[in-house]
Amino acid sequence: MFAFGVIVALFYRRFRQLWPVVFAHMTTDLFALASAGELDLPT
Repeated sequence: MFAFGVIVALFYRRFRQLWPVVFAHMTTDLFALASAGELDLPT
């Protein structure tokens, strides 16, 4: 988890934008929940 924080900090320092990191994090969370069967997505 510490490594993720370092990556986010470096990305923010370089580009001054957090939305790409937040969007990527939300997308991976959704895929993880869907693959684990915890999330009921309409098919």
